Amino acid sequence: MEEKIALSTKDAAKFIGVSKQRLDLSRITGELCGTPPPPFFRIGKKLVRYKVLDLEKWVEGQTTFATLAEEFVS
Repeated sequence: MEEKIALSTKDAAKFIGVSKQRLDLSRITGELCGTPPPPFFRIGKKLVRYKVLDLEKWVEGQTTFATLAEEFVS
């Protein structure tokens, strides 16, 4: 099976673990769950796509915590 290099909004949302609606809205607001959203590109006027490499970088850039208590101290 070939590995995709770009994903639709639906597939990108699933890849990073958010709803499609939230990812759609992030393109308007410039915010996704309190952080800047991953970059996207367009093919023509309507097709929105996300590069898998950009999504992976976005996920890697998110702050991680070992415990909930650690999250609230940060």
